[in-house]
Amino acid sequence: MQKLPVFFLLLLLVSCTKNSTSINQTSNSQGNGQTESKTVWPVVTGNYWVYRDSLFNDNGSFGSVFPSDTLKTTDSVTYEGKVFYGTNPFYVSRTYYRQVDDNTVEEYDYNINSSAIIFKRVEANNTIIRSQDAVVPNEHVVTTLTGYTDVINIYGYDCIRNENTQTVNGDLWLRVVTYVKPGVGLVRMEYYVKYKASEKLRLYFTRTMVSYKIK
Repeated sequence: MQKLPVFFLLLLLVSCTKNSTSINQTSNSQGNGQTESKTVWPVVTGNYWVYRDSLFNDNGSFGSVFPSDTLKTTDSVTYEGKVFYGTNPFYVSRTYYRQVDDNTVEEYDYNINSSAIIFKRVEANNTIIRSQDAVVPNEHVVTTLTGYTDVINIYGYDCIRNENTQTVNGDLWLRVVTYVKPGVGLVRMEYYVKYKASEKLRLYFTRTMVSYKIK
């Protein structure tokens, strides 16, 4: 597998009932157009989510799957007076999350000691949630988080989505699609990346929820 661009690696590093509920459905069809007005992702003490992470080869074929990992809200860290819960199942990232309000989830990256919005439910389609420019030698990198209002059914859950994109000198190199079921949390995340300007984006990594527990 080829090495990922540096800016992509950095992004990866920054990147209900009382009973455990498992996902058994594998369909991916258009939802009914509605989601509940619940807390978008209930990151509070006692809740947990189990995810399965998969990697794909450069040619798009399936590469490998990691054992199921659990995001528990039993561990916590305080940053700028705000409590974030973790840990992230993606081992090296050491990221934590907090529920800012019913619509917004913020992520804290322990590695770089910084926080940012990772997901937000928006009222208007194609809303830019945050955008950041960075200039490195011979490269102008723009990272943008955008929210959408359309509802997509992912494994039986009506989800809303955010997309985090990254362009280098105006060319799209990275697209991260995050699907969240309000009241449940993150259902699926998909990373698309390319290694050369002449290539198309390809699926590189997925995270899929296999079970969860909301108190």
